[in-house]
Order: sequence, then C-alpha cells, then structure tokens
Amino acid sequence: MEAFFISSFVTQRMRLILFVICVGTFLSVSGQKTEFSNNAASRSYSYHDSTFILDLTQKLTLKVLLVSRLNEYSITDTSGNISTNFVPNEALSVGLGFNYKFIGFSAAFIPIASKSSDDYGKTQRLDLQTHILTRKIGADLRFSYYKGFYVNNAYALNPNLVEGQTFKRPDITTTDVSANLFYVFNSKEFSFRSLFTQNEWQKKTAGSFYAGSRFSYFSISGDTILAPLDIYDSISSYQFPTHINAFSLGVSGGYAYTLVFAKHFFVSGAIAPIFNLVNNSSNSLGNNSPDQIGRIGFTFRAGTGFNSTRYFGGLTYFLDETNLDFAYLNHNRQMFRFYFGMRVF
Repeated sequence: MEAFFISSFVTQRMRLILFVICVGTFLSVSGQKTEFSNNAASRSYSYHDSTFILDLTQKLTLKVLLVSRLNEYSITDTSGNISTNFVPNEALSVGLGFNYKFIGFSAAFIPIASKSSDDYGKTQRLDLQTHILTRKIGADLRFSYYKGFYVNNAYALNPNLVEGQTFKRPDITTTDVSANLFYVFNSKEFSFRSLFTQNEWQKKTAGSFYAGSRFSYFSISGDTILAPLDIYDSISSYQFPTHINAFSLGVSGGYAYTLVFAKHFFVSGAIAPIFNLVNNSSNSLGNNSPDQIGRIGFTFRAGTGFNSTRYFGGLTYFLDETNLDFAYLNHNRQMFRFYFGMRVF
C-alpha cells in the first residue's frame, strides 16, 4: 500500500499531528513476493514473466516527491447560463517515500508554494489517498475534506471586472470518499507497480485489460447558494443549489499500456470509462430535488520516466472526471507527481 497525505491546515502543529496519525494508519501492505510458498495456488497467483517484469521488492526503495493537485467544481444554474468554477487555494508540496518488501509509505506534507491568501483565501484541507497494488489486484482509496474556495473564472463571467480578479468563498466545504477496485488480466507481463510504487521494473513493452468496481460519496455545501454572489448585481436564489450530495456505485473497464524504449525509459497510459448509478440530492432555497440516474465518467493515468535496478525517476498524472448533469455539477480532480529515487541493499 502506498499512502498519500497532504495537509494545509493553518498551524504547523496541526500538520504534525495529522502527519503522525497518517504514518500510524497507512503503513501497510504494498506488494507481495514472487513466490509465497511451493504450493501450486501460490505460484499461480504470484507468477510473472521475469523477462517482462523485474521484482525489486527485496530492495529498500527511497524517493523524493513533488506533488501538485487540482480540484475544480463547476456549478451551473438551472437555466444553463452561468457556470461558476470553484477551486481551493492549493499548494505545491514536497515529501518523501519508501518501499521495502511488503511495507510502503509516501507523504507530501511540506507546502513550498501557494497563492496569496489575501487574494485567493485560505483553504483548510485534509486529503488522504492510498494505492494498494498487488500483481493482480489494485485499489485506490481516498478521503478528502476541503473548506475555503475562490472563483477562478470571474472575468469570464463578467468582462467588466479586472482580469485576474478573484472572489473568495470561505464558507464552501466539500467531502469526498471513494474506493476503486480493479483486476489486472495480464499480470504475467504487465506491472502497475512499476509506475506507481516503483518496486518493480517493467523491462519490456506490455499492456493489459483491467476491470473493476467503484463506490463514492460526495457533498458540497455553503452557507448560502453556490453562486457567484459578488460578481452579479442580482441573482435568482432559486436557480442555484445550496448543497449537493451524491452516492454512486459503478463498474469500470479499461486498458493500460507501457512502452519501453532505449532499455531504461518508458511511457505509460491507462484509461477506464466508468458507468455509475448515482443517487443525488440537491436543493435550492425552498426546493429539494432527489434523483437517481446513470452517468458515465472516466479515470485516466499516465506516466513517463526511467528505471533501473538502482536509480529511477519520472512523472505521473491522474485524472478523475465526474459529470452530474442533473445536479448541474462537474467535478474535475487531477494530480501531478514528480519523483526521483534510488534502491539500496
């Protein structure tokens, strides 16, 4: 398991407390040895072609991380005329990680760059993400809580404003809980761990179909309507919700591929459409509108870098797109992660 923790609560003490909690909570299994025992069931489960995948779980893997996140929530009024983009004041963060045998942990907990709180407001944030990757089965688990957003498309909404002018909404809060579970069909030749936990090395070009399921819960709310209140002189409060809640259960299927070239370099990509059955509840002032409907979203993963038995490095990208047209909400979540490391012993 590899854990991801980013916190931007106001005080250093809170950062330290949350970091210690996450270390204790998320240290756990990240991989498994090539052979557990001599019985046939174990060999069938863990077997891989060593000409395609080199197992490096027996080495201590150390890495430095640089992480950037984007969480954008676009909310449109019921007439379809005004789409407002709410984003938190994110920080570029640096951290460390390691993997050894079945233990793996990484944390990006030191913010090194953020926008002015005077212009963009302050964001309180707890964002935990865990990747569980065995050779055949993978899972992504996430919990996030954000409070404090700003409008990043104010000039597009009203060209009479000064370009670049922002409007803060410190009252808006979001909660997001999700779990993705997937099965890799060609685990004999293709490795997800090579890209995301770096305790394997994909030595030859390979790809695999994968399929799985997903559960998620999401909510966004404010003290008043989720609208650009300071940008327009008059807005009908009945055209915007004050909160949106959504539960979803879905199935997904996709394809992943890693191209290896010049022996040590690679480019990877994976995309999986998701069909979600969503139970949604949103309200404007004086009006509640529960609904159940099917929606299609997708996840996309990509990465590039280099690998060897000792040194490795690269860039990974993750995109999760959810469109709840019936709730007038589009949620775009992205993460960039640059890493560089070495394996010792």
